Amino acid sequence: MGKKDALIRKYFSNDERFADLWNGYCGKLLLESDKLIHMEPHGIQKRRRDNKLKEMEHDILKESCRTGMRGIFGIENQEVVDYRMVLRSLSYTLDAYERQVEFLQDKHKRENDLSGAEYLSGISSKDRLCPVAILIVYFGVKSWDGARELYDLLNINKNTEEYRSLYSNYQINLLDVHRFQHIERFKTDIRLVFGFLQRRLNKKKLKEFIKDNEKEFRCMKEDAYDVIQAYGNISSLRKIKDECKVEGGIDMCRAWNEIMKDERKKGEKRGEKRGEKRGEDRMSQLIKALAGENRMEDVVKAAQNKTYRTQLYKMYGIS
Repeated sequence: MGKKDALIRKYFSNDERFADLWNGYCGKLLLESDKLIHMEPHGIQKRRRDNKLKEMEHDILKESCRTGMRGIFGIENQEVVDYRMVLRSLSYTLDAYERQVEFLQDKHKRENDLSGAEYLSGISSKDRLCPVAILIVYFGVKSWDGARELYDLLNINKNTEEYRSLYSNYQINLLDVHRFQHIERFKTDIRLVFGFLQRRLNKKKLKEFIKDNEKEFRCMKEDAYDVIQAYGNISSLRKIKDECKVEGGIDMCRAWNEIMKDERKKGEKRGEKRGEKRGEDRMSQLIKALAGENRMEDVVKAAQNKTYRTQLYKMYGIS
């Protein structure tokens, strides 16, 4: 697992953020943070038909015990477009179902309460599974152009269109961070993180966003700051992190002001260098023009007298 992967998993593993992410995506109350149970993301299952082991690694997996909304919810983080994502999401979903079936099979085996077809299946006709939903959180700057449902991957042409209903479909839940239009739905610092990342390439809009949310940015939680630094690819934030620490978090306003101040200084230096080079180029052109007319005394005079030099620039059309 890479450093960035570990960072974002830890960030979203927080129950309040996990629930907020799903609620913001859905636009309604779906999960309650105090009704979530962490599930082991790494699973190893034994296939009944051949006893072979199969491994599956989820980013985050939690069970909701909210009354009327029992279910299993997962988050998978993605930074680049994966054109197999529909199949990957489907496999994560199936794994979560298979875990439940395995649990029921073990339970019935211990209790030895099945017979006939139920015994062969390992579960009873009355057993029911918790529904499973997986959310893909995509951080890429490039728009997602991969499949969003299984039909998008299938070769369904005019000859097979009439049989479409025979082919089972599967749709993914995709939250495209840079293009999500409802960050105001989020109640945690996810709103600040997503809002910052959406505007990071537009300095004017980012400055306005930070100013509008100054109170929250003045004391941002460290892991939220780290996510912005990592997924915004802003190495400067990492370098000045320690000097911007305050009680309870990081002062992002100060950090960003320091970065802007440093960029202005670098811009001024670049401007000075461009100005010096331009001046050298103009003087070189003037010397060539004067030397071509054998006016060497004017070369010396132009080098010593700025006013005279400016007059010569105009005379020879040197800009």
